[in-house]
Amino acid sequence: MALSCPYTHGNAVYKARVLYARFAPPAHYDELVICNSQGVYKNGPSKLDDLIYTLNNTTKKNAWNLEDDLVKLYPNPTHQNLTIEGDNLKTIRITDLLGREVFRTELQAKTSRQQIELPVLHPGVYLYTIHTINDTKSGKLLIE
Repeated sequence: MALSCPYTHGNAVYKARVLYARFAPPAHYDELVICNSQGVYKNGPSKLDDLIYTLNNTTKKNAWNLEDDLVKLYPNPTHQNLTIEGDNLKTIRITDLLGREVFRTELQAKTSRQQIELPVLHPGVYLYTIHTINDTKSGKLLIE
């Protein structure tokens, strides 16, 4: 209980810390770190919340349709292979929902259709960003 967030567990946290200090040397409790690790963000939104908010608002605001922009990524969902079609492609970057990069590769700008073999990824939702010479396209990628 001493390592709990006082914003969610109240005064019981402070009582537990006093009792714990009687049996062990006094410890420093960084409440910002403790609370952030337990999902209570007192210093702004979490990285995941910020990333999801940005992705949702960008998608709604710009209404990206990859077919209209002459860039296609398929199949989605996929297991391990992707095909990317488009002109002037530079790179593709795939991240997990926490923003950690799990895959990045350079694309051949002069080839309009490219096959990519992804590394073995855990099933779930990932985010991709395709950089072209003139633009950047992002979206969600489902790995089965």
